[in-house]
Amino acid sequence: AVYALAFDLYQGAADAPERLLEAINGKAAALGMTDTVFVNVTGADPKNTEMLASQSTLSDLLTLALAFQKQRALVEICAIDDITLPATNKSGERRLLTRNYLLSAKRIGGYTYKYATGLAAAEGALSGYHTVATAKIGAKTFTCISVGAYERYAAFQDAARLFDWANGAFSYQKV
Repeated sequence: AVYALAFDLYQGAADAPERLLEAINGKAAALGMTDTVFVNVTGADPKNTEMLASQSTLSDLLTLALAFQKQRALVEICAIDDITLPATNKSGERRLLTRNYLLSAKRIGGYTYKYATGLAAAEGALSGYHTVATAKIGAKTFTCISVGAYERYAAFQDAARLFDWANGAFSYQKV
């Protein structure tokens, strides 16, 4: 999908993925993400699909997540758990399910969290499994970055536990 977006954005230019990558790295720098480098538009090392070649830090991921959450349309898209795309002249109707298992059990059950609001799900077997997720509990909105879970999908369980902990540990105080 990222490649399709790149070619659409750059009107079919042969170097569209590279141009998009340059724009992505430029945006990361503009946000102040000084310890992040994206090496291709998918983040995966083309020689080893089990290993991500792009690199970042927790601080930079939080910067990105907070900037992302200011984009209403993106937030709404990431909250979609199930959508059916209509048929086109190129393909039939397609149903897409979220990979954020905190939002929905339609693809894989056992990880939903009733306060989850969205953001992104990620994986990475060599350094553990990861997720960046958001939740809203009452008036409190949380962003969680869970990294290094040793079991597939365990980062979702970790995020849910962290959301519950944060909800109990933090409160608003009038000063």
